[in-house]
Amino acid sequence: LGELDFLLREGGSTRGIHLELAVKFYLAHFDGQSWQFPGPDPRDNWQRKLDRLRTHQLRLTRDSPVREQLIERFPIEEIAVRQLIYGRLFLPMASEVVPLPEGMSASGLRGHWIYSSEWERWFGIQKTVRIIPKALWPVVMTETIFDQLGAVSTGALLHQAASRCVLCMIDPTEPPIFVVPDAWPQTSSE
Repeated sequence: LGELDFLLREGGSTRGIHLELAVKFYLAHFDGQSWQFPGPDPRDNWQRKLDRLRTHQLRLTRDSPVREQLIERFPIEEIAVRQLIYGRLFLPMASEVVPLPEGMSASGLRGHWIYSSEWERWFGIQKTVRIIPKALWPVVMTETIFDQLGAVSTGALLHQAASRCVLCMIDPTEPPIFVVPDAWPQTSSE
């Protein structure tokens, strides 16, 4: 219904659930003063998404016109509001401790990120990787999926990572790694 992600109703009752759902990926980045949590496209960030949820999306079913429509069209009178942001937080490879952003689960999925110029330092002996296409970013990797991705050279990975954030894996049992342009998060062509 317009901006509502999901509107669920319990069987034949008049109780409903307004569910806002998002799949997001954020990279913890220390800007010299504080930790920020931009996405691969740095125009997106955790705090902006959280603020938008709180000030707009989660309030939609509390507004009179929306409530009136729900009662009229679906006989829903009582609405519980829920949110689910699924995704992964990527930590800098070199950081030991990173504070979690407000509202983020401590048990959430994690990965790491590095600048493309840091590849040699961390993975110099690695000759091939598996690049994960954006449609598979939310997927928990299995060996079968990993094998179907096909190996690419680290040179091909670094060529792509010179201009955009690239998600890759070296081993299906290890978390994924974002390789980002050296200018990220200031610029991105994601």
